[in-house]
Formats: sequence, structure tokens, C-alpha cells
Amino acid sequence: MTGNNRNNGDVQRILSDTISRLLADHVSDRVRHEAEQGQFPTTTWQALVEAGLMDVLVFEGASTPTTGWPEASLLMRSAGAFGIPAPFVETIIARWILSSAGLDAPDTPLTIAGLSGAGAGLVLDGTKGSFTVSGTLSRVPWGRDAEAVVTVVIKEGVPYAVCAPVAQSHVTHSVNLAREPRDNLSFDKAPVMAAATRLMPDSVMMAGALARAGQMAGALDRVVALTVRYARDRVQFGRPIAAFQAIQQALAVLSTQAAAADMAAEQAAQAMHLAEESDAIFAVAVAKTRADDATGIGAGMAHQIHGAIGFTYEHELQFSTRRLWSWRTEFGSGQYWAARLGRAALDHGGDALWPWLVAHKTVGIDELKERNYESV
Repeated sequence: MTGNNRNNGDVQRILSDTISRLLADHVSDRVRHEAEQGQFPTTTWQALVEAGLMDVLVFEGASTPTTGWPEASLLMRSAGAFGIPAPFVETIIARWILSSAGLDAPDTPLTIAGLSGAGAGLVLDGTKGSFTVSGTLSRVPWGRDAEAVVTVVIKEGVPYAVCAPVAQSHVTHSVNLAREPRDNLSFDKAPVMAAATRLMPDSVMMAGALARAGQMAGALDRVVALTVRYARDRVQFGRPIAAFQAIQQALAVLSTQAAAADMAAEQAAQAMHLAEESDAIFAVAVAKTRADDATGIGAGMAHQIHGAIGFTYEHELQFSTRRLWSWRTEFGSGQYWAARLGRAALDHGGDALWPWLVAHKTVGIDELKERNYESV
């Protein structure tokens, strides 16, 4: 193991300990309840800001970055496990997009918008120092709570990172199944910060899909823990229901689905870190598709084991499963990403299909072995 590998392992252990302690102290059922009633968790947010976790993808001035997408993915999985009711992962990605274009990120909650086609719905006009945007962004995560929405817009064939103040927009409130804000933001020649970026037009969509895949993996881990605990505590016919073979089989299926989603998200994060974005899209598509499938099987199975009690608002399980079902459709559903994989396979043709698949597998697994991340 090289010194660099040890450092990566140390960084990940520190991040894992830090985020776990912080979220255990600041994200409770009460905080999630209050957020669903429209109260932003200011204390939790301030703790996240003070911990400096949202700059994990900002590399400005660092010749050898000590953090990257694997570390960001670790934070995203923790965010999903605890169900942070704030734009934590969105701000991480927004700060990454802005830093890629050399733009300063405001030290406030940010959000992102990315539909297929990059910034679909926005038109960027003007020149350096006097850019404006017009158009509507639909179902923007935490739109009402964010200071600005960050996206990538194509102008004259060049991708631009755009930071548009939410205060300059008309906000139409909406929520998803988990009662997380998903608002429409309409701009009319609103002044914005913008600069050319090296990111692909599809970068926001990819990063958002990777974030949701990581959050879903974390939420599934939480669902497994809650379900195993319930099966051990719930007694029927004189013994815990976990002693019954049918329940054991269901728990085994649930656990394997969670493990598969977690590994796919980890692999996608490694690909984003080590490969070009055009190559990493394969792993991201697999991760979001796998998380979607695991949710469809795992969340339903967890509720079957819990019986009706898991659906009640007072029970902790529904906080995770409602988020899982909501996140399935965000930044591309599993069906959307599976279709993109299918089209890519057809484009390569039958003779080139196997080499194409093996090439993606080789990049991910070989590099993973070389890096030897200790937390994996």
C-alpha cells in the first residue's frame, strides 16, 4: 500500500466519523418533522457549514487534492441514511460546478438544476459581466430555501456554468412524496454570474444522478438496519419473527439489494474520480439504474416485514422509504438511464459490444484495486 493510499483511507475514515457524529447529533425525527412543515433546519445547516464538508469537490489551489468523488459519495450515502432535510448534496455539486469555472461560490445553501440537454429551460444572454437568463427550471430541489440555483447552459456551442439568484425568480412551490421542496423557478432577464466551464453539457445530470444513487444506497442501508432490528424485537407465536425462515429469506434479499446498490454507487464515484466524464457516464448510468431496481424490491419488502406499522407517520421507516421512492425519478429514472445504456450498446454494434463492456469494467475494478480504498 502506498502512502497516498493510506492518506485516502485516513481521509475517508475522518470524513465518515465526522459526518456520522454530526448527523447523529443534528438530524432527528423532530428535525425531519419540522422540515416537512416548512421549517428550514438552520442549526443543522450551520453545523454542516462549520465542518467544511461542502467543499469536498473544490480543488482550487490544490496540486494534489486529498478529496474527490469517492469522498463526496461517502458524504452523500450518509446524507441519504440520515435523510438530511436540506440541500446538502446539491450544495456540494453546485460548489464543484462553480469552482470548475473559476466562479466564487456564496457561503449559503445552493441548489442545482439539470435536465437532459443541460440547463434545459434557460436561455443565457449577454457578455462577461452582464449575463442574464430567462426561462423556467422545473422541480428544482430545495428551490425556495437556496440562495442560488447552479446549472450548465449552452451558449453559442460553449457550456457555461451559471449561478442564478433565486431572489431574481418567481418561485412556484411544490414538494415530492417525501415532502422535500421541488419548486419551479421562472427567470425573466435576471442578472446572473456565468463563465465558460470545462464540464460536459450533461455534467449536472450526471452528478445529480450519482448523488441520488449514493443517497439511495445510504437510505437502503438504513432500511436494512431498521428492518433487522424490528424482526429481532417483534415476537409472534412465542419467538422473534426473525427466527422464521420466510422472514430470514426476505431479509437476505433486502440486504443483497442494498449491498448491490451501495457497490454500484461506489464504483460510479470511483469512475467519476479516475476517468473522463464521457467514460464515467457508463458507471453512473449503472448506479442509478441499480439503485432504482433495489428500491423497487427492497422498500416494498421492508414494509412487508414491518406490517402496516411502517407506513404510519410516527414510524421511522417511512422517512427512508418515502425518500427512496421520490429519488427514483430525480435526475433520470432507472428507465431513463437504462435506455441510455441500451442506445450506447446499439451504437457500438454487436462485434464491439463485449470489448466495450470489458473496457468499462477494467477501468473501474483495476483502478479500484490500485487505489485500495480501505473503507471499501
